[in-house]
Order: sequence, then structure tokens, then C-alpha cells
Amino acid sequence: CLEALPAFREFLEIKKIQAQNSYKNTFNKINTEGEIILRLGEVMDEINCSTEKRSAFVPKNILKSMSQKFPWTSGSNQQDAQEFFQALMTVSQKNFALPTSQKGFHSSVISSFKNTDNTPVPIHSIEPQASNPFTGLVASKISCVSCGYSASLNHFLVDCVSIPIPNKNASSLEECLQLYTGIDTLDDFKCRRCQLSATLRQVNTSIDANLVKKNDLSEKIKLTEKNISLCDKSEEDALNQELKKTESKLRSLKKKLEAQKNLISKLENQKKEIEFALSNNIDKDLPGIELSNESTGLSTKQTMFARLPKTLCLHLNRSLFFLSGYTGKNSTNVAIPPVLDMSPFSTSGFLDTRPNFPISKSSLLNDKNNIQNSKYKLVSVIVHIGSHDSGHYYAYKRTKDKNSAKSTWFCVSDSDISRVDEKTVLACGNAFMVFYEKL
Repeated sequence: CLEALPAFREFLEIKKIQAQNSYKNTFNKINTEGEIILRLGEVMDEINCSTEKRSAFVPKNILKSMSQKFPWTSGSNQQDAQEFFQALMTVSQKNFALPTSQKGFHSSVISSFKNTDNTPVPIHSIEPQASNPFTGLVASKISCVSCGYSASLNHFLVDCVSIPIPNKNASSLEECLQLYTGIDTLDDFKCRRCQLSATLRQVNTSIDANLVKKNDLSEKIKLTEKNISLCDKSEEDALNQELKKTESKLRSLKKKLEAQKNLISKLENQKKEIEFALSNNIDKDLPGIELSNESTGLSTKQTMFARLPKTLCLHLNRSLFFLSGYTGKNSTNVAIPPVLDMSPFSTSGFLDTRPNFPISKSSLLNDKNNIQNSKYKLVSVIVHIGSHDSGHYYAYKRTKDKNSAKSTWFCVSDSDISRVDEKTVLACGNAFMVFYEKL
């Protein structure tokens, strides 16, 4: 599938140059990530070879390199295609830049790597910069239905988006994307503003209660001081003993009163900090203040695409989880469009923080708001047949004809390769991963 993506092939060529110029400490040994990149390049070159008749190709070298970095990829057991893709993306994000002190290259370091014509891979002294074509940006917001507060809009880099599938007979890729970007209701999220407001109410209640205690202690102190003033001139021993007890009681009351005043002062300072946070910075850190655990009610959550990647990778999450603990496969037939318009699922530049409204209105409503190209063509599909825990992967890939603007679809299943028409690809139904490139 990756070989069918021109943008990724260009990216990989740059990463190969970086990997060729990268070494591990003074032993001049290429690191594991660099070896994986170069071995992946070998696989891509082998797949792209124009030889008509050939024997089956087994990518042993890259599997060996991958197993050094990701032990779970070793062995003959079935591997999850999406997890394997994420492992490759993790490696491709590796920065292979060398410290200045290590820039003095030796061709023996990469002598084991050859081009398809068996010529040595060249050493490059100038490393171009690479931008992963799969990398995009998603925006996410959580808003409180009770008070309307929205936390700051968060943005996350993504290279493969896992989207849910409705559990029914048939669906479409657009419906799955609508589920991913739709507004969800949360009942377990604590709104910061509601939490601070509840804490403020608790602090005010505590201040009022402690003021009552303080006033009660003050009255007891006044009464005790009055009793002392009435009997402090007596010379009788019994009265002197009673006086000492009363004076001891007075000292105890004064200590309690001082502690009560300190507690009230502390609570009043907390009140000021909470009020300041509510007025100026709700997300302000409040050390020493125990926030309320009261339920803050319902909130809404939404995620949309903020910056679309050059190459869009969508993973159709087919896992089903049951209360019994059983895990099954969602076999919903998902229709895949040959051209996918991502504008309904992308932000248009106008943001809305209200809890029951989308982050951004669809740019379909106004073409002038469509600030980025949002249309993609299908170039590759990975299909899974079988159960959740076992089965078989095969792929469809679009290959552009060399002598015309047309393209041909191929079905690749292990060593079996056959031509298919686009209708067959679109009707595969049980897609596991789909790859689109911008038009």
C-alpha cells in the first residue's frame, strides 16, 4: 500500500538520505531506526521493479530489523496492520540529524545496502528536510452543558486516524467520519469552571461556619475573663484553685480562638485565589486548595480536522467490546468512495466554543471559507477477512500507467497479484485501512 503513495515515496527517499548519514556512537554502526528505513526502501524498490516474471519476494530483512525495535513483530503470528503501520510511522519520525563532530562519513557503514541495480548506496553530505505526508492536525474541544464553559481548544498531530464504525449491516466511510467528528455527550468529565464554583461555595460555607465558632469562642473568653475579675482578689485556697482552673481554661480558649482566626484567614485567601481564577484564568494552578468532587453535570466533546495531511490514512476500528469481556469483530459493510471530500469534517477557520454547536461550521456552507484543499482520491485499501483474533490481510493498490494518465488497480494477497477494476475495490466492504491522496 505504501508503494502506491507517491508523496510517501518522496518522503522515504529523504529519510533514506538522513539514515545513510546517521551512525551510532564511535562504532560507525547504523542505528536500528536507520536500518529499518533503509530496509523499507529496499522493499519499495523491489515492489516497484519493472521485471514482468519473477519469483516471490519475502521481506525478511525489514522484518528482522523491525523485530529488533519492536519484538512483537517477530514470529509467524498475524500482526495487526494498523499497529505495524504505526510502528513504521514512529520510526519515520526519528530525527537522523548528526552532531557536527560526527560529520565525516565512511562508505563501509552502509556497504550492505544496495540499489536495485546492485550499485552501492551513495553517501550524502547535505541532508534535505522531510515532512511526513501522513501528518495532519486535529482540533478537540470539551464544553460544559451546565455553564457553557469550553476549555482551551487542543490540537494534536496525527498520522493515522482511527474512526468508529456503526454496528449494523451497512454503512459508509462518510458516516464513520461523521461519528468521529460528531458531538459526543460525556457524563464523567469535570468542568473546571463548575468545579471551581462548587469549591468556592464550599469555602464560603466553611468561612461562615468558622465565623460562628470564632464568635462563640470570643463570647466564652469574655465570660471567663469576667469570672476571673470577680474572684482574683479572694484569699481563700479553694477560690485560688478555682481561679487557676479558670485561667487555664482562658488560655486554652485564646489558643483555640487564634487557631480559628488563622483558619478563617486561610479560607479567605483561598476564596480570593478561586475568585481570581474564575475571573481571570480558570486553568490557573491552585496549590493547597482541594477542589470539589461534586458532579459537574454533562459535557460535550468534539474532534475535527484542523489541518489535512497530504496523504490521509484512516483506520476503520472493527473491534467490538462486550460487557462479558468478549472481544469480537464488527463486520459492517463500509462503502468507500473513490473521491472523498473532507470539508464536512474539517474546521473552516471560524471557531465556536458553545457546547451544543460544532467547533466550526462546515466549509461546504460557504466555499469561500474552504481555506484548504479537502478533496482526496482513493489510492490504496487494506482488507481483513476472518475473525477478530485471526484471519488474513490483502490489499488493493492503484498504480499509475507509465504511458498514459490512466491508472490500474491491483489486488495483492501474499504472492498472488491480479488486476481488478475499481468497482471491485469500492465493493470490498470489509476495509480495515484506507489511504487517500489529495487531488
